[in-house]
Amino acid sequence: MKKTLENFQELSTNQKFLEYIATDTPFTYCGILRKNSTSILYLVENRRTHEKIILKRMRKRTLNRTKYKKSFEQEQQVLQALELAYVPTWLGNGMVGKVPFFMMTYMEGENILEHGPYAALDALRIIKQVSSLLQKIHEQGYVHRHLKPENIIFKHQQLAIVGFDQATKITMPNKMTSEELYKQTTICSDIDQLARLFLTLTDETGHLKWKKVEIALEQRRYTKSINRLLSRAMGIRKLFSSLEEFDDALEHCLNELCTPSM
Repeated sequence: MKKTLENFQELSTNQKFLEYIATDTPFTYCGILRKNSTSILYLVENRRTHEKIILKRMRKRTLNRTKYKKSFEQEQQVLQALELAYVPTWLGNGMVGKVPFFMMTYMEGENILEHGPYAALDALRIIKQVSSLLQKIHEQGYVHRHLKPENIIFKHQQLAIVGFDQATKITMPNKMTSEELYKQTTICSDIDQLARLFLTLTDETGHLKWKKVEIALEQRRYTKSINRLLSRAMGIRKLFSSLEEFDDALEHCLNELCTPSM
């Protein structure tokens, strides 16, 4: 009964947003781009310029959950702070009824996994590109923390990063910082995500679960250097102290694969 009521409320809220888009904005509704348990992303198009943007709203059932409201607000703060061509630009926000929303630029392209699965060499090259983009995000004081394939957009040989709902400010660790918090709020979080992204990109089954992706380390045959890279990135061995150190190890793996064996 509760589930039925939630679904009805969600349908009602959805209708209100469609009406809002049609009557109170210069946009035409194109469709739902993505939805999950906490939010819905609508793709809309400017009637005059034909520019497409994203309107993201919270789901009604999450409105009274402080955790989700904070995450929704934090995502906006991060997007407003970042000024990078390969990251969505925050455009504004508002309310429809009691449901908050915000708008951002649409990063057009394909999910990076659309071209997969990848050979280890190609996957490492992609990881290297993503790492270089992360470097600039880190320089502005933030970690992404959610580098799933659907958050890496590919178009004309260029990559873009979306999905900043778990992004946060980089924490400067001290002696009181727990190992778990250190992994979650420093650049180590993104390095871990890069390793998970690599394992997902090279997955040939299509059934690898993101949160349990480390299982693949035991099942696949990579070079010793790649295994060491992934193990350190995911905290199974000694963590990398910086993204630069990770990049150096990554470059070693690339050189090893590119050098013909004697």
